[in-house]
Amino acid sequence: MATISVKPDKVIGTINPNIYGHFAEHLGGVIYDGIWVGEDSEVPNIGGIRKDLVEWTKRINPSVIRWPGGCFADKYHWMDGIGPRDKRPSRFGRWADVTETNAFGTHEFIRFCRLVGAKPYIAGNVGTGTSIDLGGLKATSGKQTVLTHKDIHAHNTFEKPNELVPTTSPLSVLGSAFKHTFPPASITMLDLDVE
Repeated sequence: MATISVKPDKVIGTINPNIYGHFAEHLGGVIYDGIWVGEDSEVPNIGGIRKDLVEWTKRINPSVIRWPGGCFADKYHWMDGIGPRDKRPSRFGRWADVTETNAFGTHEFIRFCRLVGAKPYIAGNVGTGTSIDLGGLKATSGKQTVLTHKDIHAHNTFEKPNELVPTTSPLSVLGSAFKHTFPPASITMLDLDVE
């Protein structure tokens, strides 16, 4: 007969709080009318961000929110979403045949995260190249976590569960003109502290 012992007081590891994060992408009404209603909207809002969504999201207590999404991020440049909204460029066909006004941009996303108490995770544009340009963003510290292998076909199996293991290292290129080149065939997470 098998016996299972449960020891709820014994700590065997730490769960990364970022796995409880959330994701916001420019799909349908997720951003426009979902998060962003505009400052002049009849819908109650905090600087254009839907007030009831802020209140409900606070209750969920997300550790991190990722934006501008997956496919949308492939052609998005964070600088399109900063500064006065009436001066931001509109872009057509980012990933669908619609015009993106950039009314909800980088500034609004950071404000939304601050309102709900989440860490912002800005997905970089890696779909149109191999480097990420965060020019103008002043990073005060940072690190990169890279998952890669010399063999592009390498993968973890039950027999070899640690064939691919992420490695973390500090970033040495920090400052007002930040540009990062990603290792080939890798999944890379940049964690930057910015002013």
